[in-house]
Amino acid sequence: MFRLKEEALSKNKAENLKKLQEALETLPLKIKEIKTWKVALNQAQSPHSSDLLLDSSFEDREALERYRVHPAHQQVVELINKICEERRVVDYEA
Repeated sequence: MFRLKEEALSKNKAENLKKLQEALETLPLKIKEIKTWKVALNQAQSPHSSDLLLDSSFEDREALERYRVHPAHQQVVELINKICEERRVVDYEA
């Protein structure tokens, strides 16, 4: 889950949210380790809500690790670091 800054990179939150959504949606085309991938935008604004949810799965822990270091993923991480004020991650085995 990601909460974006009100402004970053000379763009407002809505512009950066669209940019992040588009960047995330391209990753399954670039990274074969991704098994399932869903990017969803928050529909209800509240002080406790995040702006974007990423729900993904991988075949195993090794696939997740290959995804983490993949150059395409690292490019998106750079963007996230610049435009997000908060992010939460949960990695678990199903």
